Amino acid sequence: MDGRQDNQEPRLEQDPEREGRPDPSQLSAIERLYEHFRRVPLRYLDIFIWVCVAALVFVVAMGVVKARSG
Repeated sequence: MDGRQDNQEPRLEQDPEREGRPDPSQLSAIERLYEHFRRVPLRYLDIFIWVCVAALVFVVAMGVVKARSG
């Protein structure tokens, strides 16, 4: 067999970290977000998201209170 023929065939090498993970186009927005931070424990990501949501609610509530008092 000629060595040049081996180079012409497409190689389907899999990344070992990629095996078993779904195609990114099939994931929801939250799953894609988690996929970017897959080395961070899911619990910490959830806590961070809830803290951000709580902070947003607090800021909006403070704005409403300040608007009514002034």
